[in-house]
Amino acid sequence: MSSYIIKELGQFFIESPVSTMDILYNDIDTEIPLIFVLTMGADPTALLLKFVYEKNFQDKFFSISLGQG
Repeated sequence: MSSYIIKELGQFFIESPVSTMDILYNDIDTEIPLIFVLTMGADPTALLLKFVYEKNFQDKFFSISLGQG
């Protein structure tokens, strides 16, 4: 499948984009939330909390878990 996509559309459509919390933060606002859709074993909590404390956003940060945990 990957070979077909690379051949027809290009390598760009196979590779995951490199993203940081700073890049993601620039794309959100009060009408565009940041939503993490996770796969098994993925947990961005530590990365997110580190960003929150670095930017001193503790009073603006709300986390809602809709999953098993």
